[in-house]
Amino acid sequence: MTEFGVGIASALRRLCVGQFVGPLGMVLLASSGAQAGAWEEFETRCLVPMGKVASPTTEGLSAGTTKALDGFMEGREREARTFVSPDGRVAMLVIDPSETEFLACGIVADGDPASEVDWDMSEAWLDAQISEGRYVKAGQSLLGPYFHSTEWREPKLRYSSLRGRDPDVVFYLISETGLES
Repeated sequence: MTEFGVGIASALRRLCVGQFVGPLGMVLLASSGAQAGAWEEFETRCLVPMGKVASPTTEGLSAGTTKALDGFMEGREREARTFVSPDGRVAMLVIDPSETEFLACGIVADGDPASEVDWDMSEAWLDAQISEGRYVKAGQSLLGPYFHSTEWREPKLRYSSLRGRDPDVVFYLISETGLES
């Protein structure tokens, strides 16, 4: 298997220059029907389940497609799925495990769900995880720093986040790795 992140690099580079979500216009609502921020969606749908060695939660979402991920999705239809909800400002990407990919889950959002408060919540979570020794900085990629889980979970998880400013866009990603504690 290859590490997740290498294949998505070109799609995420578009995020850095403000093109990733521009045509996207997608949303993801919590199953309660109330709009949640991108971080809350990520935590509920990706981070918590995968921390418990479970699949990401797609309940209440519809399978959908987005032009923003076209380059990334090419040839990966069996491995990657996108989910959206009706108002179109947040999208969820799930990479199913295969011979070439690890299980991964990401949330991308623009506008209000990508607000300063939302970003601050993700940064506070990461700071707490590092302080508790649950995650450590593992390296730097073209997309920025990434962090690996420590001995509490096998295989180790890789967490990364990316924020674009023009427009305001956030991308949170959690993926399994081939690494053991």
